[in-house]
Amino acid sequence: MTLIKSISVDIRYVPFEEIDKVKWNSCIHFAINSEVSGYYWWLKAVVKEWDALVEGDYESVLPIFYKRDVWGRKIIYHPPLIGRIGIQSIHLLSRKRVIAMLEKIPVNNNSRLQFNEMNIIPPDYDASTSQKQAWRVLLNKSLPAIRANYAPEVTELLRDEMPDGYFFQVSMKPETIIQFAKEQGQLPYEEYAALRIFYNLLHRGTLVNTVILDEKKKPVAQLTFTYHLKKIKVLMSVQSKKGRELNAIYRMYDHVFNLHQNKPMMFEFFQDDGEYAKGLGAESYVFWELNKSDLLGNWSKRLENIALFN
Repeated sequence: MTLIKSISVDIRYVPFEEIDKVKWNSCIHFAINSEVSGYYWWLKAVVKEWDALVEGDYESVLPIFYKRDVWGRKIIYHPPLIGRIGIQSIHLLSRKRVIAMLEKIPVNNNSRLQFNEMNIIPPDYDASTSQKQAWRVLLNKSLPAIRANYAPEVTELLRDEMPDGYFFQVSMKPETIIQFAKEQGQLPYEEYAALRIFYNLLHRGTLVNTVILDEKKKPVAQLTFTYHLKKIKVLMSVQSKKGRELNAIYRMYDHVFNLHQNKPMMFEFFQDDGEYAKGLGAESYVFWELNKSDLLGNWSKRLENIALFN
């Protein structure tokens, strides 16, 4: 139950088959907090079908993803390859608008949704929400200025040149990206969903995969990212044993900063690279996650009435 009075907003629940693809994409493109993974083609490549909450004539949208759990129950979940979409809106994401949308989320004993940092969920909203941490760097300054924020130990690591024969290369073949990640046991997504996304990005000219190759031209590390508006978003970072010995993840991030210095862009680290981000002087910011979990569902209430549990 919330402590905040809702406003009257035209928000309706729209099943997948009734979603207007053109209007959906228009909302994502013009949203003040636009996320590339919110586009219809991206969602379709990952989950195939989803329902949504829609405000007005697609002025704000919030995708709702379902799957069946091990007991066959329908639960709301957040797919790994879907970024922190949250409520995408062409309007100001005011406290009242966010609450009005949250209150329309279908009631479910098991729900998990991630919201981006502009979807500020008030602390007095009782919805099993928690704050998570993410990392970013603003690239609108010179490389020396960016490097000035590195931890001393990272600066020291990067002073050492890579061994003879090692070099950076840009590789964009999706199968190669996925195969290397699989070989290292570091593929964070479902393989074929990732391939579909990477090929879509490749065809749009926004897939970049920076690789460090050894003297035999074999990859030891790779950083895969995409561009959207003025944001660079890392989708995956992978390194082999050789890569770890080379401190390759630090080197790849530093290499990308060098290529994009003095540009009005924001760089978002891969979610699992928090320690690397801190070493590279990134600033942290919070996003919100709704996470309700009742493994027994409605049975938990029934069990309370059994004498054995009284």
